[in-house]
Amino acid sequence: MMQPSDPLTDLLHRWQPKPGERPEFAREVQRRIAVEAAGASSVRRFRFPALLPLAAALAILIGSISGLGISRAQHQSAMADAYVRSIDPVMMVITSNPQ
Repeated sequence: MMQPSDPLTDLLHRWQPKPGERPEFAREVQRRIAVEAAGASSVRRFRFPALLPLAAALAILIGSISGLGISRAQHQSAMADAYVRSIDPVMMVITSNPQ
């Protein structure tokens, strides 16, 4: 036995939404697309182009100083290890009698 169809379901199947009349809608969509496209650029402009060489020089200087500090720390660590090996009696025996 077939059940009668629900009038609400029939009404929803017939219903077609009608967009409101907004003449500025297309213009607003284009404006938002342009804003998003401008903001999505991976290249950012430097706010003060005259300071760009100074910023680059500072970045190089900071990188160099950091590199020298890391190198010095590694050198000190290697020297400390060598010193400990030179005074450790167990290491003296191992290094003097290689197998």
